[in-house]
Amino acid sequence: MWDAKGRGCLLYTSRRSGLCRDATGGRGWGTARGPAGPVSYTHLEFVLRIVAATRTEAEFRAGVSVRGGLALKRAAQARALLQGRDFVVPEDVQELAAPVLAHRLALARPGADALEERHAVADTLRRILAALPPPV
Repeated sequence: MWDAKGRGCLLYTSRRSGLCRDATGGRGWGTARGPAGPVSYTHLEFVLRIVAATRTEAEFRAGVSVRGGLALKRAAQARALLQGRDFVVPEDVQELAAPVLAHRLALARPGADALEERHAVADTLRRILAALPPPV
């Protein structure tokens, strides 16, 4: 979804105010608080670009849902907290994208067995991440 200013929104946009609300009920993207403190707008935009890329990928039957994007954001915050930081860096998102999102994706043409399909999904996610420049 997109808010009134054309920015991505992981959860929903208020019709009355036109402001994007995140999972914590905050206004806008700039201060989405979580277990590791605020997540910057650029990192949230990076998560949104990953989610959008899975939705347009021809190899997937359907892309990652809103809940998948929120799970990736929360996992990145948790990883930052475990590493002693109160902020998220792009590596947090990149490292956790495959483990968090892989089980939420199904191939358009299923493989011969589940293990082969799982590897194909992980490979496609790695290719998507390699094509997306991380925020600076």
